[in-house]
Amino acid sequence: MATITAVPIQDALRGPSPKEPSLRTLRTRQLEKDASDVVAAVKQSGAALISVDGDDLPTDHYLTGLRSALRRLGHTKVLLQKRRGQDQIAAWTERPEDQARLQTRRETGTRLGKIAKERAQKARGRRSRTR
Repeated sequence: MATITAVPIQDALRGPSPKEPSLRTLRTRQLEKDASDVVAAVKQSGAALISVDGDDLPTDHYLTGLRSALRRLGHTKVLLQKRRGQDQIAAWTERPEDQARLQTRRETGTRLGKIAKERAQKARGRRSRTR
């Protein structure tokens, strides 16, 4: 049986309550705030060290999210690098001496991407022939 309760019209016609943001949205907002803080620190002193705590581990995962947040905010000249053997990330503004290393990484990434694409096409081709 249904239960019927009398309520004021304001309560009956009130819109839906705002929903809480998801964990993914909260993480994205925090990364964008961190990215803004990194940019401010780099502008102030030329470089910054980011210590990754337990909530943001693994460091590689945090680093990827921070790089994406910097790109979304339009800060493509801020470079990030994980410190080997530590839960720290170094950040600095792109310098002329970084250009050669960046170009090498782009070429390597392009080459590896092509290889992966070729392997995927070969794997798809093998699967379709065996059916």
